[in-house]
Order: sequence, then C-alpha cells, then structure tokens
Amino acid sequence: MNDQSNLFSNGSIGNFLRSEREKQGLDLNDIFQVTKIRPNILEYIESDQFDRISSSDLFVVSFLKSYAQALKLDPEPVIQKFQTAAAKKNVQPPKGGFVRRTISPQLLAVSVVIILVICLIIMIVPSVKKQLSPENKAQPPQKDVLFGELDNNVDFSYHNKPVTFTEHHPISKTVKSIEHASQPDTEATPQKTHKANKINDKYSLRLKAIEKTWLKITVDDQPPNEFMLKPGDILSKEAANEFQLLLGNATGLEIYLNDEPVKVSGRPGQVKTLKLP
Repeated sequence: MNDQSNLFSNGSIGNFLRSEREKQGLDLNDIFQVTKIRPNILEYIESDQFDRISSSDLFVVSFLKSYAQALKLDPEPVIQKFQTAAAKKNVQPPKGGFVRRTISPQLLAVSVVIILVICLIIMIVPSVKKQLSPENKAQPPQKDVLFGELDNNVDFSYHNKPVTFTEHHPISKTVKSIEHASQPDTEATPQKTHKANKINDKYSLRLKAIEKTWLKITVDDQPPNEFMLKPGDILSKEAANEFQLLLGNATGLEIYLNDEPVKVSGRPGQVKTLKLP
C-alpha cells in the first residue's frame, strides 16, 4: 500500500481521500467501478458530509473502508480518525447550551404515583360532596302511621288464615295519587243501611284486609290517615260522629260497624268512598 506518513495532514478525511484519488489519476467513476458505491455517496465522503450518508456509523465505516482499499490504503487509520471525530461529536451539547437529561427510574415512579393519586382524588371528591350535601343527609326514621287498636280477638271463624297484623310505613306519593288519578264511585248509602246505635257514645269500626288494599280514613274532624293493608291485617277505629273511607280496592276489606257487617258493592281494584254510619 502507499506511504501514509502524511495521512490527515490537513485534518480532513474527505480531503485526504480526494487528494489520494487525484494523485493516482482516478475519478469518482473509477472508484464506483471498484467499490460499487454511488458517485453521490463518494462526493459526500470527500466533502465530509457523513450525516447525509447514513444515521448509522456502521454504514459510514463500511464505505470508508471500501474507499480506502480502492486507493490501496490501509483503512484502519481512516476508520479510527472517523470514529474519534464521531465520539467527540456525540458528547458535545447541542447548540444553545441545552443538554438532554434522562429521567431516573425513581423519579419516574414517583411521578406516576402522584398522577394516580390526583386521578383518584378527582374521582372521589365529587362522590364525597354528593354524600355530604344536605339533600342526601339521612332522614330520621318516620313512625308508622297506624292509629286505633289492633284487635286479634274478633271472630273471623270462616277465614282460614290466622289473624295477624304487619306494621307498614306511610305510603308513597305514588300511592296517594290514586285519589286524584281515579274518579271514585261515590256510593250513596242511606242512613238506614248502616244504621247503628252508639256504644258508650262512640261508633266502633273494624276493618279486616282480605286483599292488598290502600285505605284512607278520616275519623270525625281529625286529619285523615293512610294505610297499605295486606291480607290478614286488622285495623280498629272509634268515632264520635262518623267515618269517611276511601278504598283503593272495593273488594279488599271486610268492614264491621259496631260488629255489624257493612256491604260494599264494586269490582276488584275499583276505588270506592264510604261514609259511616
């Protein structure tokens, strides 16, 4: 191979290779015929534009080795010169003084935990606010709307089920709407039909549910009360003057006024009103 004692005297790999090529009287096409490296790539090498050849140093090293061998030069000094220059270039900070920093795994883990905690808080806080809002405060338990005496000693021998009573809470507004949703059939009951003598200056009323029935009852001038009775429930009331009943089911109750049965005409599910006596 040729004497390379003056190798890189001008400090440029490209200039050195071009100078050696011209000394040997060769042009780029001659180098192409030997190396199969396209002339435009050879031009990049001679102008030291290695970045335009490839982003991988391995390809550039391969081209430099082939070029040097085509000129019958030792390729090792050429390759070492390129690798030294490439190493210095990689450690230099970019223009503007900005240095790229890597995030440590510990810092990355802490950041992920913080993000998860923030997301959890965002999801929980609205639910907590909703629970603490005045609208959602627990309402105090309401007492059962049951009045009068529950009498299990009444003789209903013809009824096979044992006489029991189940407590009920006040019915909802939906049930109350029966009074407005349906136009009840007002049963004109002559006084003689339910004529009954007062016992101790009072009228006694007993109601026994044989079907599930909603009931609204007014005793004298007292405020009305509402009940949802199920089969077997018994309700007793006393009045000084009268009872006013609104039945959600005309066939759902057996009614006794002063122990005398009261006949209620109507069909199942029909709304009825009664005034007793």
